[in-house]
Amino acid sequence: MSAFHASDLASNLKDLDLECDSKPLQRSLGLSWDQNRNNELHVFSDASEKAIAAVAYLRTTDSSGEPNIGFILGNAKVMPTSGNTIPRLELSAAVLAVEITQTVMDNLDLHKDTIKFYTDSKVVLGYISNETRRFFFYVANRVEKIRKFSSPSQWNYVSTNRYPADLGTRSVPAHEIHSSEWLLGPKELLSSEQINSEDIYQLIDPEEDGEIHATVNVAKTFSTPIRVSELKDSIDSPTGHHLRSLTHDVLNTLMAEVSAIVNSRPLVPVSTDPENPLILNPGMLLTQKHEKTDYIFTSDHLGEFDKRNLYLAEWRRVQALVSVFWSRWRKEYLPLLQQRRKWTEDCRDLIAGDVILLKDKNICRTQWPFGIIVNSFKSSDEHVRKAEVRVIVNGKATAYTRPIVDMILLIENNPV
Repeated sequence: MSAFHASDLASNLKDLDLECDSKPLQRSLGLSWDQNRNNELHVFSDASEKAIAAVAYLRTTDSSGEPNIGFILGNAKVMPTSGNTIPRLELSAAVLAVEITQTVMDNLDLHKDTIKFYTDSKVVLGYISNETRRFFFYVANRVEKIRKFSSPSQWNYVSTNRYPADLGTRSVPAHEIHSSEWLLGPKELLSSEQINSEDIYQLIDPEEDGEIHATVNVAKTFSTPIRVSELKDSIDSPTGHHLRSLTHDVLNTLMAEVSAIVNSRPLVPVSTDPENPLILNPGMLLTQKHEKTDYIFTSDHLGEFDKRNLYLAEWRRVQALVSVFWSRWRKEYLPLLQQRRKWTEDCRDLIAGDVILLKDKNICRTQWPFGIIVNSFKSSDEHVRKAEVRVIVNGKATAYTRPIVDMILLIENNPV
């Protein structure tokens, strides 16, 4: 970047048309507010590498059906020269459009349904219309601001070659402002068709947009192409000689092998620690055995037991095994039953009749009580945060009120 000298500033000030301040700004809509019909607010936003801008126009219709356009409010901001991409700047411009719209709504009697937003960035429209993908905090926070005030159906796409907000993002001579579309508004708003737009906006390729999470690229990287021969073989296999020569004994052996494979799958994420080879799987629960008899117990799992106790008596070894299993069951598997979803996805709340396991750190292993939800209590956000649960303690039914973080859902109540 070239250096900026004070002499250049002085030269620019001499060329500035100071008479522009004395020229009147046309804001009249031609009729009084009560005589106007079908009042609509049209807000445009745009961004460049140097600035973002937003401008709002009021479109009215008189008693004879003649449309009129009036400049209401415009705003432009200079953006940092580094650290921002064009999609991010376009998104910031959309936020600016929402902000000036809120200012207009505070001063004019307009309904939200009469407001239309326009942008020349399909990436921004993809962000606003998104319902499934998750974004970084920068994008997520700004999309949340936009969605709180407007709906995706209010946002429209307009090409750059007929876009008034583009003037606010670049330098324009002062004497040309009064005759520009920035103040006069786009001519398309005077037509009966106005500005047409698309209904569905897709997010661009993740390789071109760094705001999308990299997990999309991971799935693409590991997807291998399928050969035609492989596809044909997969179709021929069910009707080949394998099923025709299958006997009852072979089928039983096959089912046993398949069951062993399914039951050997881990229930929890596998640890990368070489000193921790034990993996919880369904087979351990069914057979109560594990193929690694020489498993090395660590102090984190043993609790009050140490290695010397394992050689004192066989029952100590059994107690140590149970302690290890309980520790890993409580820390690794049970949290999977209490998954917390992101804000973009609603999850099921606890309701009366659900069967739960009540967590209690002060009770020994295998003593956590089972219970049934009697009543659930919703907070201000209409989500259940605590519930009343009935459990059996010492042979007597007892009711407790506990937060849902202490409850593990086992069986859902699905009333017919």
